[in-house]
Amino acid sequence: MGTFSGRKRQVPVPEQEQIARYSFLIDKLPSAVIEKAHAAAFTELSADQREVVFRRLRPLLSGGDGEASVPEPDALASIVRAAGPRDAVISTGVAGVIASEFIRSAPVVAYFAVGAGSVTIDEQPPWVSELVDHDAAPIDGGTVNHRKGVNSGHWF
Repeated sequence: MGTFSGRKRQVPVPEQEQIARYSFLIDKLPSAVIEKAHAAAFTELSADQREVVFRRLRPLLSGGDGEASVPEPDALASIVRAAGPRDAVISTGVAGVIASEFIRSAPVVAYFAVGAGSVTIDEQPPWVSELVDHDAAPIDGGTVNHRKGVNSGHWF
């Protein structure tokens, strides 16, 4: 029996699916990870794209916070957090790009690869496991060090 090595072939994901995945992660991730992932996503945007995002987010800002020309990615991430991530990103006009970069960002991958999310990785949708290159099937199928018929709650 042969073994498979290497990453699975990446299939392009439609924009609506990217946005749905983004929305799923907004509901699952801690706010600190969300803000870091937004900053990472905005870093990947061009200055022109960041300007478009900022212009579209400006009406969502309270007070006179909208005077900067093109905010840095961290500032945009704070604006999105204050405005409400899902609605703010959808209103930008480049939601698919932001969603795609957000999903693949280092903070999101780290959360599921080695952070708190790694504990529940087997309960996540398959695309999350693929994102962190995790194979949910245990090598031994859960049979090593287990005696049949014994369920004492201890490892043998």
